[in-house]
Amino acid sequence: MALLLYASLALWAVPVQAHSQYRDFHQDPTFYVNRNNFSTSRFYSSQQHAGVEALSRHLALEIDAEEGHARELAAKYGLHYVSKVFENPSVYHFHRPSGRQKRSLNNSALLSALAKEPGVRWVDQQKSLVRVKRPALYDLTSRTQTHTLKSLAKVLGRRREARAREESSLLSKERDFWIQEDEDSVDRSSTRAGIAVRLPGSYARPYRGGYGGGLRSYGKRGYQGDFGYRDLDSQPLSAAESEEDAVRIQSMSGLEDLAGTGLDFNDPYFKDQWYLHNTGQLGRPGYDLNVIGAWRRGYTGRGVVLSVLDDGIQAKNADIAENYAKDISYSVIRDGRDLRDANPRLDPAFSNSHGTYCAAAIAAVSNNEVCGVGVAYDAKVGGVRLVDGSVTDIQEATALSRNVEAVGVFSASWGPTDDGTKAEGPGRLGKQAFRRGVLEGRDGKGVIYVWASGNGGLEDDNCNLDGYVSSIYTLSVSALTDTGASVFYGEPCASTLAGVFVGGEHTLEEALQKRSRNQEDIHLVVPELDGHCSSSFQGSSAAAPLMAGVVALVLQANPSLTWRDVQHLVVRAARPTREAAEEGGWETNALGRRFHLKQGYGAVDAGRLVESALTWENAGPQKRSTIKMFDGYRPIPSNDWLNVTGKLEPSNAMTEVEHVVANITLSHKQRGMLRIYIVSPSGTTSQVLTHRLQDESTSGFTHWPFMSVHFWGENPQGLWTVAIKDDSGRKGSLRKVDFVVFGTC
Repeated sequence: MALLLYASLALWAVPVQAHSQYRDFHQDPTFYVNRNNFSTSRFYSSQQHAGVEALSRHLALEIDAEEGHARELAAKYGLHYVSKVFENPSVYHFHRPSGRQKRSLNNSALLSALAKEPGVRWVDQQKSLVRVKRPALYDLTSRTQTHTLKSLAKVLGRRREARAREESSLLSKERDFWIQEDEDSVDRSSTRAGIAVRLPGSYARPYRGGYGGGLRSYGKRGYQGDFGYRDLDSQPLSAAESEEDAVRIQSMSGLEDLAGTGLDFNDPYFKDQWYLHNTGQLGRPGYDLNVIGAWRRGYTGRGVVLSVLDDGIQAKNADIAENYAKDISYSVIRDGRDLRDANPRLDPAFSNSHGTYCAAAIAAVSNNEVCGVGVAYDAKVGGVRLVDGSVTDIQEATALSRNVEAVGVFSASWGPTDDGTKAEGPGRLGKQAFRRGVLEGRDGKGVIYVWASGNGGLEDDNCNLDGYVSSIYTLSVSALTDTGASVFYGEPCASTLAGVFVGGEHTLEEALQKRSRNQEDIHLVVPELDGHCSSSFQGSSAAAPLMAGVVALVLQANPSLTWRDVQHLVVRAARPTREAAEEGGWETNALGRRFHLKQGYGAVDAGRLVESALTWENAGPQKRSTIKMFDGYRPIPSNDWLNVTGKLEPSNAMTEVEHVVANITLSHKQRGMLRIYIVSPSGTTSQVLTHRLQDESTSGFTHWPFMSVHFWGENPQGLWTVAIKDDSGRKGSLRKVDFVVFGTC
């Protein structure tokens, strides 16, 4: 059945890692300005950057005064007052209207005048950033598909050729092992972190995502339950990894098991929502989010408020209106409309339906005879209209921190362009907004930011170079097929915590074959802006709101959970399906937990998460330890390894790892051919950078934070290693590595 479908003016300047649409920030090291030597008379004007980047009409001001004074300044200079974004120090968001007053001050004069106002500490005219929504970029059924069947066939051919060349090059290497920082002290018999570790044969057969497989095997031990293990050599994975799963799957012979439970909804397409309740509509029965396990306990999201940061939400949409949270909805786009109006801008193609899709995936109203049902169908969902054209750091900060006292979960399905060339993330204000959210949100327990991992797999993109996905403050999730395997357009990265069933194909070959047969699978059921229903919403864009809905169920079950507690629960509850476990690229950490660069710790299970949340004891305070691993100059050997190490002393109070971040500064003539790994004291290896064949940047990286969640729960004490491998034969040098371990006692 087919459904209808800051020139930044600043009185002091800081490094900003959000970037314009025109250039990679790392290509211009002069963009970093030493704030101690910064002249207050220096302006970065649009004339100075002509053809390079564009200044927007959004301004950020830090003012030592209350909101009333900020509004007075806005009136005095003909500015629109948007919002107060931060306290202590107070930062305000303003917008300058275009062409309204012939005698209005030009940019430089306006900024100079504002900077001289009493109480104004700095002024920042914001640069335009490109942030794109993340549906499946290679969705072959989409009416707005970005690639034709013919062009995708060409992509497939080019990828095969590139992989063959890469494999041939790697096989020709006689020596490919890590070099200890001090080679004279190397014990060649050791196989521990960073000491002459040889790669297994699988290294020369890169996994489909292009990241070369694991460095070595630690044995096939499967993680089962919170602390149970299973020897996978003697006991292969079954269709379900636990007795609980087996019982649940056996009970699903049809929708009859919901009759009389209150969960036999009258929504016409609920029966097609296999990702909520899979009785065999697609894939295998039981391969779904297991929301039924949470719903049966009475957890439907009631009392939880969520905010979708996107292109707007259609407030009167029949499948959303009853659950729409008007009070928390807002717009940071200045286009003449009321800022309290978060409805999408309409065009003939309804291209701004993305946010409405996401809101419906989270909280579509149940039993209203419209389309389908949301994961948290009793939750309230609003949003911030943000992604419709270029955005700025202050707009993002306003959205990320908007109503953090009332919102429990933010869902975001956007980021830098997934083209395999960018290294971009939130700017200074965006980072500050994330910190505010986790420190002040939910009465100090922290809001949960759920983020889509990205869809740039065919461009060999890596979401660790997306600073939103790789932030420790975001719970990043990827898209999985109906069998739980990674999708062909998925991006690898060490920051992905888990995967979510949305459907699709595991390989591009499968996708092309389906298209040639005009075969269309059902993905997420969502309402269209014109009142019809659609079943084609997929990609990591769809995974994020589904996960946000699951988090709402979890917070209803245990409102005392912190943002870190939720991540702890996901790590423990996520598991790969049988088919997913057979996919190449799985590794095992020191606790026996299996992890994957595209699937995180496996598929999300709402029932298991809720059950675990009910008895979960809050994690202790977050601990942070920094290791100054390297600061100087060291050449990166051509076609060889460079290691640096640092030790976390036993005197440190931390006992369990959560996140680790290697902040790396290096120069290189072809950074897309670098691989970077982190190795824990227990010997677990996590690849934090994979080959990006489209990335021909010669700028290297400047204090880029490579983050991994693969060491979760391990003992942090001992020697940590960062290993860098050049596969290009081009020149490069390492300048600095600051290593940070986040964890708890």
